[in-house]
Amino acid sequence: MFLSHVVRVGGLKLGGDYPVRLQSMTRNDTRDVQATTAECIRAFEAGADLMRISVPDHASVKSLRQIKQKLKQSGFSQPLVADIHYHPELACEAARIVEKIRINPGNFDIARTRDQVVTAGHHQTGWRDSLFLVLRPLIEICKEHGTAIRIGLNHGSLPLHLSKRGEQPEKSLVESGIEYLKILESLGFYKTIVSLKTSSPQSMVTACRTMASRMLAEKMTYPIHIGVTEAGSGFSGRIRSALGIMNLLNQGIGNTIRVSLTETPEKETVFAKQLKKHATPGDTVYQISFSRPEARLTIHSEANDIDSLIADTVNQYVQFDNKEMVRDVVIDAPETKEKRAIQEITSHLLQAAGIYAHETTFISCPACARVSMNMEELVSKVKKQLSGHPGYKIAIMGCMVNGPGEMTGADYGFICTGPGRVHVYKRNVPIKKNLVPDEAIKMLKQELSNPVADI
Repeated sequence: MFLSHVVRVGGLKLGGDYPVRLQSMTRNDTRDVQATTAECIRAFEAGADLMRISVPDHASVKSLRQIKQKLKQSGFSQPLVADIHYHPELACEAARIVEKIRINPGNFDIARTRDQVVTAGHHQTGWRDSLFLVLRPLIEICKEHGTAIRIGLNHGSLPLHLSKRGEQPEKSLVESGIEYLKILESLGFYKTIVSLKTSSPQSMVTACRTMASRMLAEKMTYPIHIGVTEAGSGFSGRIRSALGIMNLLNQGIGNTIRVSLTETPEKETVFAKQLKKHATPGDTVYQISFSRPEARLTIHSEANDIDSLIADTVNQYVQFDNKEMVRDVVIDAPETKEKRAIQEITSHLLQAAGIYAHETTFISCPACARVSMNMEELVSKVKKQLSGHPGYKIAIMGCMVNGPGEMTGADYGFICTGPGRVHVYKRNVPIKKNLVPDEAIKMLKQELSNPVADI
């Protein structure tokens, strides 16, 4: 159990003994005020407590103010979060408008953002001074306007002095998180939430658990935002998200959650509500049976809809003490009419938990205003054409901000680089650039049919 202090985000109290808060993120171009406002409203009506909006340029800052006004006129006072990468000046502007901003200080590193050639020594010492100078104006504005900050760390965009060490991502995430919190504290700022995310549920759980322990050792009690980044879509995306989020909620870690699906914000929110509903911190009370000779785990659920069944099933699975012995899972769900869905949930759970690979593993970002392509359509097309390759992981990323780093560990990947164009990656190396998606998929399909080929 990790008991944080309370951070006020506008009129919303987050942390402490308050309920776990749900959030999602808009997909539309932020400059499209009407569409982005409508996205927020749908998510709020589905149960979201706050919404995040990407702010990639000055025009988006202006739109952010209009979106805020339109939401208020429509009767919605929930907090908004501005998502900022690389541009401290945009963060300063947005902090005057919304109740919270999300930054990754690693992207504000002066040497990184200006592509300067730097020495290792600079990144061991001088980066703190440069980052301090960059953050100080932002902190003063946040203090003046009562704006909260989320330090949002992804393993794909760590500061150079940590990302070059070759350490496990969990350790680097924790080290950078503690360093950033100390910098904010040195500036007299404590209205902070922290998140550490990877696309691996197991890695994310390890990072967040370690972070909670480290914060306690450092006498820090900041609220923790949890979620599996680039979880994907459909059954697999929900199960991957649930494996990470449920594990932590049941351990008393997590004050706010976001399910990152390549689907609409309201669908993310509906599933997040099920995770919150089914989480059971403490001892398990479920009917779980385990047949040791067959290494088979049987889970009983009374759920009568798919989202609820996934949440309930994963919640029971993560609480089982002998998971390392499980080789098969049987779901007994008499109230669920869609029997094929039960089979899908079973197979995707086995794969996401690392028990048995029956299919290609797909990870994909949920999309935001930085993406210039319909991610749902692209992911659907990639899955349809490139399924049937167990043991392979394929990433589909919407932009270059976190894409290259977040696809670490994938065998192949696509990154959207502009309207109707993608780069194709083999592991971390781009092998073809600016292809139309159909051409890229055809090329990768040929490679997967003959993986020895050198393309």
